[in-house]
Amino acid sequence: MDPYAEEVNWCSLEKQAAARFDGRLIFGRVRHLNTTLRRCSALLVFALILITCAWADGGSEFKSRCAPCHGTRGAGETKLGQNLKVRNLASADVQKQSDTELIEIIRKGRGKMPPYESKLKREQIDELVKYIRSLKK
Repeated sequence: MDPYAEEVNWCSLEKQAAARFDGRLIFGRVRHLNTTLRRCSALLVFALILITCAWADGGSEFKSRCAPCHGTRGAGETKLGQNLKVRNLASADVQKQSDTELIEIIRKGRGKMPPYESKLKREQIDELVKYIRSLKK
């Protein structure tokens, strides 16, 4: 037997073993990356659901309580809103007000707007303020 042929066989075995090891190592890293990506995407989806639910609550309150005068887009485009000359909630004047100011207006009312302090919980008013912020032009 040729001693060099045997050496070549050993070299090829070492290369095969190294390739198997690298393959497992790479596969393990890919599997870990997939797991990490799945976890991150699950957290992102969960966060989006929470945000959507929070805005949906404010949006539903807005539609039932505010939209009759302010309209669905907050611009006061309804007949009642035009007659009462309500403010455009997306306007810079309204949007520059602090959250505290908006909360107080909703709680206590202003001008022809009735107070909602006894009708809405604090959390509902906070959601309305968030929704009003989302109307920004």
